[in-house]
Amino acid sequence: MLAGLIPIIILMGVYMVVMNLAAESVAGDKERGFLNTMLIAPVKRSSIAAGKSVFILLVSILSGLSAFVGMAISLPKLGEAMQLESSFHYSITEYILLFAITITAVFALASILLIISTLAKDVKQATTFSPAVMMVLLVGGMLGTTEGFKPMIESLGMINNFIPAWNAILLMQDIIILDYSANMILITCVVNL
Repeated sequence: MLAGLIPIIILMGVYMVVMNLAAESVAGDKERGFLNTMLIAPVKRSSIAAGKSVFILLVSILSGLSAFVGMAISLPKLGEAMQLESSFHYSITEYILLFAITITAVFALASILLIISTLAKDVKQATTFSPAVMMVLLVGGMLGTTEGFKPMIESLGMINNFIPAWNAILLMQDIIILDYSANMILITCVVNL
């Protein structure tokens, strides 16, 4: 149960921070006409896009770092509080892996939200479509821990590792229950970056 909740809580925290920033950064600038002004300025379009993306990615990394620290502190405490027989004693390797997956998931989620904001006509449309992404991750992550749905996810095999953000949720769940492989980690990190 905890393996299903913890990754979702981490991504939900990042999502809440990044969603409005991404929507305002691109769709908001389009709506107010500021982006049109910037596009006629003697600045490369790639520089404008890179500046907006780097800002959003830096904020999302900070929120991901904060979420990771909270998770790293709370995992052992949760095991003690719930009096689990197999308490949460992870090595530094698992914490490093969870950190890497968290940061790459943040990149993927921020990129998805920036794409939605870029395609949206205004802030309202961007903030209307953005929750759909989080709902898919939320419902899929929760269902992935249920006995009836888990075999269906496992039947997809390596395909799960090629779906940005979704792969991070599944891999974090696997790391928390100490059932992961190096191939899964490598594919997930590369796809999310």
